[in-house]
Amino acid sequence: MSSHHFSLHNNGVTSQGHLVRVNIRVVGLLIISRVRVSTIQLVRIRVVVVLLGSVVVAVVLLGPGHHRSSSHSNMVVVAVVLLGRDHHRSSDNKMLVAAVVLLGYGHRHSSLSNMVVAAAVETSCNGMWNRVDQEHQMFVLGVHLQALVLLSLLAVESQYPDYSHFVSLPLAIYPELVNKLINFQNSVLGITEVSKSPTSESKASELFELGIEKSIFINPETFHLTVLILKLWNKDRFEAAAQVLRSVSPKVLDALENRPVSIRLKGLECMRGSPAKAYVVYAPVEVIGGEARLLRACQVIIDAFTEAGLVLEKDANRKLKLHATIMNAGHRRSKNRSGNADSFDARAIFGQYGSEEWGECLLREAHLSQMYVYGDDGYYHCCESIPFPEGM
Repeated sequence: MSSHHFSLHNNGVTSQGHLVRVNIRVVGLLIISRVRVSTIQLVRIRVVVVLLGSVVVAVVLLGPGHHRSSSHSNMVVVAVVLLGRDHHRSSDNKMLVAAVVLLGYGHRHSSLSNMVVAAAVETSCNGMWNRVDQEHQMFVLGVHLQALVLLSLLAVESQYPDYSHFVSLPLAIYPELVNKLINFQNSVLGITEVSKSPTSESKASELFELGIEKSIFINPETFHLTVLILKLWNKDRFEAAAQVLRSVSPKVLDALENRPVSIRLKGLECMRGSPAKAYVVYAPVEVIGGEARLLRACQVIIDAFTEAGLVLEKDANRKLKLHATIMNAGHRRSKNRSGNADSFDARAIFGQYGSEEWGECLLREAHLSQMYVYGDDGYYHCCESIPFPEGM
């Protein structure tokens, strides 16, 4: 196949129409071809098809602009290995495995999902090699290619990849605030400087009964306020987002009236549930001197990203609620059988820290932060930033 028939751009994105044309052309050639080839040659062709599809899927999902968590990356690698390994044994079934992995990868809402499963199942069902009927063998190869291309389309065109970036207002730049959170976590978990673990078996048992474990506490070094979450699944969207944040800086300064803005964090509240059955516990944000300027500045940022087409409709319509998350059951390492995070009993925590003065801090800048990637200071990797006023 010549290079102009099938190509992947540097950012891992190819238009759906182009891939569909390639799919039709290749499958058509395979089905109508009367080329005489041996079984050995067919097996070799089959290996090339499988490995090519593996590379396509891996490049699309792990290439530049796809900032995935390591667990998601591992799922893709597993799919690639399953596709490429032991090609002479039920390699058609591996297409079904790859389809399931990729659908579970976060694309289960895509309109292409049924097509992928259908192609994979058809390939699996027709996977028995007929040593006599070479035309049937070529047809199976065509169906195999259909499944590969559909998997690539699913990876490229899905509107539902994971969130990859967000606009943050860093709070972890203040060591005293970070230390306050560390002391809070150690107190709740019964950790001392000496033991670095719960002080007794009874304490560990109590925490278990309450559904409290270390993983549900936020990392103090990533403490922040979230303005907007984004899905920048390719290089073009990422670069556009960085440009939007840079260009909106003057309007943000105007919204803040070129005056500093400080916040006070005090007490605890639940985002979901209640203290007895909590999922997200956060510190409410009080903007010193009134919240109007800060909310206007945040809305300027949200509007700019929305106008650039970088925000999903459901996120653009979500009312902004500035809050500083302290505990989140969604971070729990041990999920229940349904894959969801169990709630935790935070009543004792609210009793002790419900009126806690966490501190006051000046908001110094807004970041385009990358999820799952961290800088040397422990905070989310800063892809771009704009300053807030720090003096009159």
